[in-house]
Parts: sequence; structure tokens; C-alpha cells
Amino acid sequence: MPTTYKNGIYVMLDGNTVHRYLCHHGALSPLTDTTVDEELISMLATNSSNYEYICDYISTLSELEGGENFGIISEEQVSEVIDKALEVAAAIMENDDIMGELLYADILNMTNIPDDGTANFFLQLMNNVNDALKAPLYFRELLFRILHKCEQYDDVQKWFAECVLTETELFRRSYQMEYINHPIGSAEMRLSETYFFNRFDDYYAFMLLHFTQLGKPIRSCQCCGRFFVPKTKKITLYCDRVITSDGKTCKQIAPKLIQKLKKQQDTLLAEYDRVKNRNYKRFERGEWKLPGEKTEKDMSFEQYTAWLIQAQAARRAYLCGEISGEEFAKAISK
Repeated sequence: MPTTYKNGIYVMLDGNTVHRYLCHHGALSPLTDTTVDEELISMLATNSSNYEYICDYISTLSELEGGENFGIISEEQVSEVIDKALEVAAAIMENDDIMGELLYADILNMTNIPDDGTANFFLQLMNNVNDALKAPLYFRELLFRILHKCEQYDDVQKWFAECVLTETELFRRSYQMEYINHPIGSAEMRLSETYFFNRFDDYYAFMLLHFTQLGKPIRSCQCCGRFFVPKTKKITLYCDRVITSDGKTCKQIAPKLIQKLKKQQDTLLAEYDRVKNRNYKRFERGEWKLPGEKTEKDMSFEQYTAWLIQAQAARRAYLCGEISGEEFAKAISK
């Protein structure tokens, strides 16, 4: 067992169950157990549009006085970039332990490079900080695309071969594993394989690869719109999430409500699907374009997911009778 713990997340796996310990400046804290699939799904359910603006703001702090490729860099400028980035990570930690700690640890690691005495040193420091901050944006986009494609496959192994194995960067990562006491910090003498992470994308890439080993499909709930893992091999359209104030789940209320709306020739649900598909195509079309090539018709991943989260919430509210059809139509339009 290590005598000191590093900033980051320690993880032990037990099938689909994930035991997690967060370490911040030597203080080790257990987190509530979760599952591999829920860790992936809950991360994608977070609206990252505001975070994208924060990354852009810190990127502007890194700009050189004389232009993009030349200029004077002061220690004060570098310190401001690093301090702002660490402040962001600390703020995120208040609501999202995992993302906040992984960002914090990664930023510290990215700035812990030896000074080579060249003028490029300060520039490299700021570039490293921006890379650490943007890693969650890049990986969320990759994960969404992979899980979205899974819905199109009945054979999970075929999905893995055609959609996961082709993402070669997932398999170029190395994951630090060590044998330590279980549970961490206790006197119980039972060795356990424990993985350590101090990067956002490494942690979630590891979770994704472990999820594929479990051989489970993933689907989008036709009521709330969020990803879920069906409990049986039967075709399952709705998840078990509670969506009403009296504790009813999507599976309990959605089938009758949707059937009723269809009988009434309600066109709003079809319009939701149409706009959702259109916006996904806008995201796909602009995904590989350079910044100067994009148009107003294109959507960034953050714009698409921000719209999707809002639209999914409106759809749930409409089905439950909490908002009118006019309000629902306004919420999904874009």
C-alpha cells in the first residue's frame, strides 16, 4: 500500500460495480459506489455549454501580445492562466467530484514540467493547461458518438468491432494499476487491483472499454431521451428512471401517454424526433470542419447536447402534462 496518495481518483472494479476514492492534496475520501454504465451515462447528461465558454476564456488569456505565433510571454500571464484553470477545477469539484478532481490533477501534472531555459517553456505551459481543460469536451463528443452508434446494432460484438475498435486512440492509453489494501486506508489485509487516474479522458476511456467487456447494449429511452442499459434482451423502449412527483417511471407512464397522443394525432412528438435528427446531422456535418469553414447551419457538440438536454426535459414535461403543447414546441425549436 502506498504511504502517500496522489491527486486523482482510485478505482476498484467488481463486475459492473465501481468503488471510487477521491484524493485531494493527500486527503482520501470514499465516493458513493456506482456502476460502469451509469458513470458513462451520467457524464453525458451534463450540460457542458457553459464549460466550453470557460475554456475559450482561458484560451484567450493564453494569447500572445504580438499575434498567434509570436510575442512576449510574462510569468504573470502564465500564472494567471494556471490559477484560473485551477479555480475552474475547484469550482467544478463542488458539484462534480470526479470531473473536478481529474481536471485539478491533470492541470497540476501538465504544469509540472522542467524548465528547459528556452522561450518556448512558458508557451508550452499554457498550451498544456488548455489541453487539460479541453480534454473533457473532446472525450464527451467521442463517447456520445460511440454510444449513439450502439443503438443501431442488435449485435453488441459487431458494434464493438465496427465502432469501438476503430477508435485506435482508446487503445493507445496506459492505465496505472497497483495492488493495495482493500478498502483503501483500512487495516483489513486483502490485496485488490486498484487503478489510479489523474486525467479525465483516461478515466472515462477505461470505463468505456470495461463497459464493452460486459457485453451490454445501450439504448435511448423513448420517453426521457437519456441513454440506459436494458435489463433483459427483449426490445425495451423505456427506462426505469423516476420522472413524476409521485414516483412514476418512464416505463410506467410513457406507453399509455404516447399511445393516447398518437390517437389524438398529436404531431409534436414526431416534430421532436424530426428536429432531433436534423440537429444531430448539423453536429455531424460540422464535426470535422475547421473553425473558418463552419456556418450557422452547423452545430458544435456542446450546442447540440445543450439543446438535447433542454428538449428532453421539455418532452418529459409535456408527456406528464406539466407544460402545454405551445411551450413544448417553443422548447424544441432551433
